[in-house]
Amino acid sequence: MAALKEVQVAAALIFKDGRALLTRRKSGKFAGKWELPGGKLESGESGAQACRREIAEELNLTLGELTFLFDFHYDYPDFRLSMKVFKAELPENHVPTLTVHDAYAFADAQSIANFDWIEADHALIPQLAKVLKDIAAPSHNL
Repeated sequence: MAALKEVQVAAALIFKDGRALLTRRKSGKFAGKWELPGGKLESGESGAQACRREIAEELNLTLGELTFLFDFHYDYPDFRLSMKVFKAELPENHVPTLTVHDAYAFADAQSIANFDWIEADHALIPQLAKVLKDIAAPSHNL
């Protein structure tokens, strides 16, 4: 059996007030499904570089500090998704401008599972909910 073609992508959990920015695909195979914004790495690009570029292209947002969260892999029937997930705070007084999506929403840890997610991203819900709970919880570090 031949190995699946690997598609490398970067995605951003962009947060504000303990809620994550989600986007809904406008067209293509996953039209109408929700996802973390992001996209494919271009040749020679790091995950962080791809994440910044994709968010600028898709949402007209310039992200500040990116924090790497985790790598995620998901096998579709025809390809293997390899995703690097980062978190970043929504820049102050910025509103996303949709270019390849038809809607965006903000979800907290409790509501994030209520969206009709793209299959691979659906598998991320427990990890994303944990990150959002951590973001929303006051720090108890001294």
